[in-house]
Amino acid sequence: SEALDGSSSFGLSIEGGRIRPEIRKGLRAAIETLDLRVRLTGHQDILLCGVRDRAALLEILDAHGVPRPERVSPL
Repeated sequence: SEALDGSSSFGLSIEGGRIRPEIRKGLRAAIETLDLRVRLTGHQDILLCGVRDRAALLEILDAHGVPRPERVSPL
């Protein structure tokens, strides 16, 4: 969804509530590079808020091996 300032959010499900080191590095790189805000949900998910450049976010996450939600199997 898009905020009034034109930014959006990007959600990631964190399996078992534990962030593996390689995912942690990718999240940190994205947060610091793109100046994102982070929200944690009660369902062990992470919301990256304030996303203005989704392509840049996906590039950073892909470079660090962070699985995209649409690529994660529900099983």
